[in-house]
Amino acid sequence: MTRGACARCGCAYHECECQGGRPTSHPHLLPASAYPLTIKIVSGTTGEIVWSRKIDLVEAKTLAKIEIPSFKDTEHYPVRTEIEYADGTKEVGGMQ
Repeated sequence: MTRGACARCGCAYHECECQGGRPTSHPHLLPASAYPLTIKIVSGTTGEIVWSRKIDLVEAKTLAKIEIPSFKDTEHYPVRTEIEYADGTKEVGGMQ
């Protein structure tokens, strides 16, 4: 399965009719082997990790919402988002 594609219908998850077209990550989007995964927010000015959260499969299946703090008005802005999967692979987002 391609990450970011719905396992139910195969479309890009942000367009997924299964999820009402919401840009939300759901456990059916990733194989169980991807968990636990860790989301990290990295400072664009210092390079330090300013926020991190590990999510296991049980939590993902409960569809718990995760609130990520804003760093817009801090010395760390812009920030980079990293997602590290259980197998050690990473997805790195651009500065935001």
